[in-house]
Amino acid sequence: MAERDNLPRWDRSAGGHEAWYVTVTDGASGEGLWVRTGLAGPRGEEPTAEVVAARFHPSDPGRTFGVRSVHPSPDFTLGGPDRYLRTGESEAGPGFARGSASGGGHRLEWDLSFATGEPTYTLLPEAAARGPLGAFAALVPNVDTVVSGKVVADGETREVADGRGQQGHVFGRRHAERWVRAHCRGFEDGDTIVEAVTGQVLAVDGGWMVTSTS
Repeated sequence: MAERDNLPRWDRSAGGHEAWYVTVTDGASGEGLWVRTGLAGPRGEEPTAEVVAARFHPSDPGRTFGVRSVHPSPDFTLGGPDRYLRTGESEAGPGFARGSASGGGHRLEWDLSFATGEPTYTLLPEAAARGPLGAFAALVPNVDTVVSGKVVADGETREVADGRGQQGHVFGRRHAERWVRAHCRGFEDGDTIVEAVTGQVLAVDGGWMVTSTS
């Protein structure tokens, strides 16, 4: 079952990181939303959680913006199969993403639900997360799902009905130093999806780099 690949992995070790994200494009308006709910445990620092969200407007770039909220460790809870992470006003879990974030004079709120159960799509090879470098894993438990709910962008409410989207899960013992991700689903056949990631990781010893691409 794909939702097993969404279960929290962070063991509070220094340098560890984990996040769950949801993307959706509203079929009626063409507006897009990307939401990332995650945490990080930098070496030598207290762990923090953060919520990052972006609203994309198809015809007016001035209405496209992103926001980010950061929460210290007492304000977030790592969960289990019923709720993966809760931080501030936001939470991510099986088939849902809810919350809000503000910044730079903007505010986003969302209450989304989506279908689950398709096989997980693995973006990077096993060695990227569990090999000698122990960098990160990028899994997409729900690569092509139907998303419904509500998005409020700067006070403007948009009801999302049967939007096309995806949900992913990233985690690892340390961040990649560089990474690029691409996602495209706007093909004429309506069924094709392109999903790709490339990451570069500095080796712990020796100063060399390895690149993993899917």
